[in-house]
Formats: sequence, structure tokens, C-alpha cells
Amino acid sequence: MHPHVSEIEGNWSGWIRHNGSGLPVPVGTVVEVFSAADPSTARNGVVSRIGIAGVDIKCSWFWTLESRDTQRALPIDSYRVRRPKGMIVIDKCLAGFRHKIDA
Repeated sequence: MHPHVSEIEGNWSGWIRHNGSGLPVPVGTVVEVFSAADPSTARNGVVSRIGIAGVDIKCSWFWTLESRDTQRALPIDSYRVRRPKGMIVIDKCLAGFRHKIDA
């Protein structure tokens, strides 16, 4: 876990490093993103945020070493994916059925 971001147990994947090569998750995925950009130069002091990939977090996925300091959007350096609420509900429902069944 990155020290600048809080952990929500069970709902988030681990942190994944991003190389700037484009959107690594399907559009519509809820993600938390982190930029290692200098916080003093970050817009409104924000270096991490939660949003929807490809909807409200778009341009930051694309960067190169040459462009990362000059582009308008803060470059995403790492991200994590929030598990869909439906999967969390299914896991809770199935938790009671995780007993060995003799066939």
C-alpha cells in the first residue's frame, strides 16, 4: 500500500505500477490512482484520487518519460482496482457454502 492512500480491506486489489502505456483496465472500472508528481506542483494538491477509468480519469494513463513533466494531466504511476460490489455480495453469500461436500 502506498503511504499517501488509505486501505479499504477486501474491496481493493494491491497497488499496480503503471508505465504510461495506456488504459490497463476496462472502461468503467472503479480505480484509485496515485501520481508520484511533486505534491507542490499537483493541481489543487491532489496526487491521488478515486474515479472511473476512461470516464473521469482518462488522459493520465498515457505518458512517456519525456512527456510526464509537461503534460496537463498528472501522470498515473500506480493504481488499484475496486472489486465490483456484486462480487463482494457473492463472496459473502458463498462464505457459508465453503464446506467440504461429499459427492
